[in-house]
Amino acid sequence: MHCGDWMLILSGYLLTPVSSAISVRPYPYSGHDDDSAEETTVAPEVSRPQYERRLRNALFGHYDRKVRPSGNITDTVSVYVSMHLLHVEGVDESRQVLKVHTWMGFKWNDARLAWDSSLYGQISTLHTADEDLWLPDIALYTNAEGKDIHNYGTTTVVVQSNGDVLWIPPASFSAQCNMSFNDWPNDRHYCPLIIGSWTQHGWDLDLHLADESVGIDTSNYIANDMWSVAKVSSNRTSQVYPCCSEPYISLSFNVHLRRNPSHYLQTLVYPANILLLSSWFLFLVPSFHMCVITGVIQILAFCGESIFLWTVIPATYGTPPVVRLMTSSIGSVFYALLWCLLLNRIALFKRSAPAWMRDSWNPKLGRWLGVLASRYFQPKRFGLGRELSSDEAHLNFQDQAADGTFGPRSAPTKTNVQEMTPLDTGSNEDTTTDEHRVTWQTFSCILSRFCLLHYAVLTIFVISMHR
Repeated sequence: MHCGDWMLILSGYLLTPVSSAISVRPYPYSGHDDDSAEETTVAPEVSRPQYERRLRNALFGHYDRKVRPSGNITDTVSVYVSMHLLHVEGVDESRQVLKVHTWMGFKWNDARLAWDSSLYGQISTLHTADEDLWLPDIALYTNAEGKDIHNYGTTTVVVQSNGDVLWIPPASFSAQCNMSFNDWPNDRHYCPLIIGSWTQHGWDLDLHLADESVGIDTSNYIANDMWSVAKVSSNRTSQVYPCCSEPYISLSFNVHLRRNPSHYLQTLVYPANILLLSSWFLFLVPSFHMCVITGVIQILAFCGESIFLWTVIPATYGTPPVVRLMTSSIGSVFYALLWCLLLNRIALFKRSAPAWMRDSWNPKLGRWLGVLASRYFQPKRFGLGRELSSDEAHLNFQDQAADGTFGPRSAPTKTNVQEMTPLDTGSNEDTTTDEHRVTWQTFSCILSRFCLLHYAVLTIFVISMHR
């Protein structure tokens, strides 16, 4: 070989390691330090999970969730709160407690959780457990569950790259309400769900309504068959107590409830009204015994409804209208029975009736009140010496006389009396007694019409006053 060939081989052998070393680097050497060179080299090869792991280590490596997220001790943390009503589970009427299920929304800014998304693979949102970071100690002030004031479920928190934190936990509240059942079953109730910080005043933790125009969001509300939400509202209150100079902030989410009365109207109110109106027939039944039996049955029916009412109505210091309706109905039926007893006694009178009753009262008022003038009342012809019973003394109709007059048949003339045998005289006395009685029966029938009109007005007034 020539000398030139050896020199070419030697130079190729010496240059080979240098080329290999240069080919290892993906980028030209820039002259920076080793850390920068390593960071520039590794960055394109890191996956999103690796970026997120690095981000979590950077955010929570030295994070203390017990420390309030403020720049310094005098800064105030503002928390914006919203409520999304999902369902009204019910009302514990004996304890006066409202049970609701909601989604609560809390939003605040924690500067310790801010990062530059360009350094972490353009990650702008991080999802983490709520136990990893600081949470506001917001509790229900009107809590009815005693020592258990933790009303929120465990959920994931959303953290933005600018430090904004969004926490939307599910919550079940049992709120104490001041309820009155005086208008049962048409009662309405106002229940405020008052929340606020349990330990921090307004200078440390300031609460705001996220959307004052909405109050409570009911777009996802699931209706309750027994209760309907008539109105919702919210308001913010800042209160200073005599002991302290700091304000204490609370938010009140107000729920106006209305009972759906259709079930109780159909099982209590409507049957009571029908029973009360049917008691009008106590003045129209043809027998006194039937009147008493009908009245007693109606009273027993009202007593049965009262027992059912006692099992469903909550205890209250007032008297609901439906209770007054039952009491008034029982009293009205007793009142009607007393009138039936009095009218029956009047119909059994045997003494001679006054002339004004026989000649003026009965014919005129009887025609006006439905006692037909074309058919005048006459008793049946009973056997001699037989006493009229209360059922036998009821009125019967007789056609108009041939001379166009109404009323009892004319008394026998003197000539007829002289011609009567002793048996005929007894028969005439019995006929005269029957004629007096028929006059009293007619008078009793007219009074029953007055009582019916009076009782109808009374029952309509009772029903209208207790609606």
